[in-house]
Amino acid sequence: MDRLEMIQYTDPMCIWCYAMEPAIRKLQVLLGSQLLYHNVCGLLVSDVKQIIGDDELADVRFAQLKTQMKGHFLEAARCSGVPVDPSWLQEARKEDVTSLPMTLAFEAIALQDPQRADEFLWQCRANSHGRKIIMSRRENVIRLAEQYVSDKERFLKDFDGPAAREALQKDLALCQAKGVRSYPTLELVWNGKSCLVSGYRSYDDLKAIIRSLAGDALEFNQPAFTMDNVLDFIHRYGVVSGADLKLLFDLDEKQLNALIQKLAAANAVTVEPSAEGVFLHESSPLSCKDGVCTVF
Repeated sequence: MDRLEMIQYTDPMCIWCYAMEPAIRKLQVLLGSQLLYHNVCGLLVSDVKQIIGDDELADVRFAQLKTQMKGHFLEAARCSGVPVDPSWLQEARKEDVTSLPMTLAFEAIALQDPQRADEFLWQCRANSHGRKIIMSRRENVIRLAEQYVSDKERFLKDFDGPAAREALQKDLALCQAKGVRSYPTLELVWNGKSCLVSGYRSYDDLKAIIRSLAGDALEFNQPAFTMDNVLDFIHRYGVVSGADLKLLFDLDEKQLNALIQKLAAANAVTVEPSAEGVFLHESSPLSCKDGVCTVF
């Protein structure tokens, strides 16, 4: 079977990468095994001094930068519906505006399990943009990352040592070789043909681009809006946003709110509000772990 390869050149702190997550998840669901997806980490901000300088006016530039970032965050929420809470910027220090710790953690996790690294990346964005958790701080990065590795000792060694930095340098070299200078950038590869797509794109935009590359060779299998399909989707990712459900099942705001209320009333999910939007966490009356099933 021919498969479409989709490579996202990305950065954990990029708000527009986060805004495109619902569209990426919808493509993953609709295309299924026809899609091979993975992330390559770039580095949006290694040190905020590269942007604001280090002179007597740096504080003024930093205040301006935070105001501009807040505007971008809210614009992304309006465009995509992803949960956003920019209030963390009020307490952010200069050293907090960097994506380097998250990218190094991503690389260290990927050395053990690339798929888990992609899952970590989504949670990084959710924490940074929707939960007011400052993910540039070492303790926050490690606390999250340790949920995605089987060997925590190896993770810390790779994270703090040369392994993660060498892996990041390889990713940065790949970004440079591809001419990637902004995020998000998607590379779509189909039967030896490839194209680069820069900037935030809606699901409809991405579908049209894929159609122009692959024609009708790929099947977009839209799931029906049933409770089984909703719960299957939530189970697949563990945590989803209201924006994910709204886009995947083509819901209006009234339908989405009714669905969330029904899921919460049935204790099928726990609802985590953000300033803009919500996260939904899967709940379960049954736990199966290490060969043991437990009913709560």
